[in-house]
Amino acid sequence: MLFRRKQEITHADTTVRARAKINLTLDVTGRREDGYHTVEMVMQSIALHDTVRVTTIHGEKKPRGIVLSCSLPFLPTDERNLAYRAAELFYKETGALLETCEIHIEKRIPVAAGLAGGSTDAAAVLRALNALHTAGLTDDELCEMGLKLGADVPFCLLGGTMLAQGIGEELSLLPDMPHCWVVLCKPPFAVPTKEVYQEIDSVDILEHPDNKGMMAALNQGRLRGRVRVSVQRDGDRYGGKTPSDRRNQVVSRRKRCGRYADERLRPDRVRPVLG
Repeated sequence: MLFRRKQEITHADTTVRARAKINLTLDVTGRREDGYHTVEMVMQSIALHDTVRVTTIHGEKKPRGIVLSCSLPFLPTDERNLAYRAAELFYKETGALLETCEIHIEKRIPVAAGLAGGSTDAAAVLRALNALHTAGLTDDELCEMGLKLGADVPFCLLGGTMLAQGIGEELSLLPDMPHCWVVLCKPPFAVPTKEVYQEIDSVDILEHPDNKGMMAALNQGRLRGRVRVSVQRDGDRYGGKTPSDRRNQVVSRRKRCGRYADERLRPDRVRPVLG
């Protein structure tokens, strides 16, 4: 009688903090022929984060492929989830052996809040798989891969304080923002990014955030630096339209968002961090 040696099942796992990001400024500078908008914005990663745990399993009798779970039951756990697509892309691009890859996301970042919750989870998956498979991808290579998933993914891979241009993928390192507390105000409804940009295309706005003023404040290490709002009246650089920052556009259509923020962020309740 012949006895086969039982196949050994091995596990390897790692946990990554997927940090949210905020835009200290956000100016839309144009729209490309492919529909993407060009931007100039100062981006900052913050302490608020999701926890992403990735486990690779080898030796199972029936490998299960990519298995995604999430603490929020209403979020998709298939190809509709950016973290799932990040894992798919990693295995496709690197040729690493995929048997079973379990991903669990413990969500803390609000959904559809402009905080890059989906992008930062995707970035965390790329980081984790690069480590677990010892793929040796550099930051530049990871960012190139991440850009295929979304414009915010490269920033989420690097983090810190950066000037983002192009469609958000051209990143320039800025001085670290001094340590401070930031108040986030999330209305009780979603504001999808696609919808925001559709609104930008539909109205004329004359005010622009002062990116140079913001960067000057960062260079000087000032938390209370006053950031001017510049005014452009001819609209030449945007085909007759003059876009503004994301919050101004959202409030133009969703006045309840403005009322919600004004009520909860009254001067007597909150001290501004930058402004």
